[in-house]
Amino acid sequence: MPVAAPERLVAPTPGEVIGKFGSPVPGGGRANGLTIAAGLGARVQSPGDGVVQFVGPVKGWGVILILRLTGGYHLVLAGLDRTSVDPGQSVAAGSPVGWMPDGRQSKSELYLEVRERGAPVDPGRWMTASQVSGGQAG
Repeated sequence: MPVAAPERLVAPTPGEVIGKFGSPVPGGGRANGLTIAAGLGARVQSPGDGVVQFVGPVKGWGVILILRLTGGYHLVLAGLDRTSVDPGQSVAAGSPVGWMPDGRQSKSELYLEVRERGAPVDPGRWMTASQVSGGQAG
């Protein structure tokens, strides 16, 4: 079945992009997605239309949410404190899906990754320049 790229993605939460796709990461390697410095307790919205495939805590990543986007792409949001959606639930772009940590943790960073046929691709392809501007980690 052919995959169809999303037309666009909306920013999952307001904040400066502090790590861009392909930028060096501590310990070696390159970033497979974007890292956004989110506000404490900020609401997170779905970047695209899709179906929730997984929601749960993953050690070192906080709560993660995996969406199967319309067209066969997958989207990963990591670093959430909690979510408001369940596996199997359909979500529309811009609809609330969760919240960032509220300050009990030392930082509030949201990680966004898009996968095409299982391989990470630059989410910036589907976002406006103002959504992916910001400093580069590394």
